[in-house]
Amino acid sequence: MRMAPVGMYFAASHNRERNSDHFPSNVFTTGSELAAITHGHPSGCLSAGVLAVIVSLLLVGTSLPDAIHLAKEELRNHPSHKETLSAIEKSESLAKSRPRERLALRELGKGFVAEEALSMGLYCALGAKDFEDGIILAVNHSGDSDSTGSITGNLLGAAAGVEAIPDRWLAHLELRSTIESPRR
Repeated sequence: MRMAPVGMYFAASHNRERNSDHFPSNVFTTGSELAAITHGHPSGCLSAGVLAVIVSLLLVGTSLPDAIHLAKEELRNHPSHKETLSAIEKSESLAKSRPRERLALRELGKGFVAEEALSMGLYCALGAKDFEDGIILAVNHSGDSDSTGSITGNLLGAAAGVEAIPDRWLAHLELRSTIESPRR
């Protein structure tokens, strides 16, 4: 759930350099290596790499389905990828056949392990009518809802921008002026 900044960093550098030869691979490696500090299991590291790639690709204008496809291509290059790949593919299948269903979301797990949290976030983002719809589904379950909500918000925010967040959600945001101030 902490990989969006990795995707943001690489998206910004991609936009400056326009060199995309190793873009997904570099993003994936950085995300995976940073996650390894706290998530030693391969599915934890690999899920983080996938999320970083998807966020970076969304920020440079790739659609969510295409970003997932490209992230899965990179994922397949790494040993021990099957568990993470299976979780992603299950989320894609359920999002197509049964979007925005709490029961379908439960089939993906509870989100307490990285591949489940990623899968649940992808499911919510893929089926969402809009930002609010996706987030409400992502945080209203009995599992690790802060992780699934964070992942869903990262995906939908990267895809649609801050404009997609309902104004009433931003109205009382702590430190909003600091968050929105231009970099110096």
